[in-house]
Amino acid sequence: MVAIPEGYFGADSHSYYEFSRGLWNGEGFDLDEKRRWLYPIFLALMDGLPGPGWSLVPLVQHAIGLLTVLGIGWCSAQVVVRPRIVVPVVTFLAAVWPRMLWYEHEFIAESLLLAAFVAVIALLLTPEIVQSRAGLIALMFAFVLLAGMKGAGRFLWMGSVLGLFLIHRDPRRWWWGKISLSLAGVSIVLVSTIGKSSQGDWLALSSALPLVRTEGQPYSHYREALKGQIRQARVYGDDYPWAMKIFKKRLNSKAPDLVHPDWAALNQDDARFSKVARAFWSDAVLRNPLQFSMMTGKTMAIALSESMLNSRLDSEHFWTAQSKQSARAWQNDPQSFQRLFGLNQAEFEHRRAKGRQRKFVFLPAMRWVDRHWRWWGHGPGSVGGETPGDFPAFEPRPLGLMASVGGVSGLLFSPKRLQSLALLLPLMLYMAGTYAVGDAVRRYLHPVDWVGFVFVGVLLDLVLQALSALHFYRRRLQQA
Repeated sequence: MVAIPEGYFGADSHSYYEFSRGLWNGEGFDLDEKRRWLYPIFLALMDGLPGPGWSLVPLVQHAIGLLTVLGIGWCSAQVVVRPRIVVPVVTFLAAVWPRMLWYEHEFIAESLLLAAFVAVIALLLTPEIVQSRAGLIALMFAFVLLAGMKGAGRFLWMGSVLGLFLIHRDPRRWWWGKISLSLAGVSIVLVSTIGKSSQGDWLALSSALPLVRTEGQPYSHYREALKGQIRQARVYGDDYPWAMKIFKKRLNSKAPDLVHPDWAALNQDDARFSKVARAFWSDAVLRNPLQFSMMTGKTMAIALSESMLNSRLDSEHFWTAQSKQSARAWQNDPQSFQRLFGLNQAEFEHRRAKGRQRKFVFLPAMRWVDRHWRWWGHGPGSVGGETPGDFPAFEPRPLGLMASVGGVSGLLFSPKRLQSLALLLPLMLYMAGTYAVGDAVRRYLHPVDWVGFVFVGVLLDLVLQALSALHFYRRRLQQA
């Protein structure tokens, strides 16, 4: 906040901010289907406070981030036997994680999705929470936040609901009241209506593209239109996830010369496009479940092996990208962006010139963390997807191995294995669901990185338990 007190307003920020812009311009309460529900409302509330949202949003998100780190510490304390040793390690990892720092600074829903998920897990792991009227209200409110923050959060919501029943058993024995029951109903409504269905079908089709049949029913006409792209995708074989982002953009294009004129025309009708895309990808997955699962696993591995350091933490890169992203906005809607930034375009340029001179003193430390603490790694090779057969091989990294061993060991050997399972369920559902329908976007890892930190703590706790038991038996042998 000292080096870059301004938040980053990037490519995805425009659609999140559209609701606030329309609301404060007198256009009414109109939430874009793609970005509903809660994060656009949060941005509108920030716009209503004194001071520009450009500084207020990152300030509030960083403050929420500090509370999130405390919640992560509480979660780790509930799954280990020695919290006084483990919690500082887990919270330190969360505090220095470059991805966490950056997304608290951007106008994007990830940091609040993370906060809502941590709040849900922290509350459901709290002993006897459902036997308290106030506790159950707080838990259901956290579920509302998780359900309504972002479409991908539905996987975290479903996994957390399973964890809730696993830990607290029969919901008929919980201390329900009118407020908690109403909040539970609201969370179900939000999770059922969040996001845009056509977007999910488009992403799922891009994930399953090599497996889609080029002939036959249903929609043989559109299969013919897509045949060229399917054949190109198959050239990559098992390495298709490296190239998926190329095909994803093509499948959503309305340009008649990019895929096929008939496919471009289909993209003009969201409802029909969703219906066709769903028929294609669901048929492909059902016919090739093992191959699709392997492709999803590779997509995860690519994301886990990518850098977690955003180049825009460097002031020079930040202001270059910010100027590029806001240039069109100043032309199209200067009034709204003057309210957001708290200055006019000339003042913005002056701020940019001064901001480029600042330095983020912890950037070298962040780079060190990125080089040595990634979950996974990969060797040399092309990662752009342009050249088939020239892709990197994956390499294990210590932190990822520790988290994996900690997760498995927590289920098998920990006295708090139910709590470990309550963490694993939403993690597995989220990773599988998100990367089955999307490409290897590293941003998607942000809401669940912290679960890996907790499992590193679980492994440390089990090692300490084993050492303590070994020391105890050695003393008994000596006394005997």
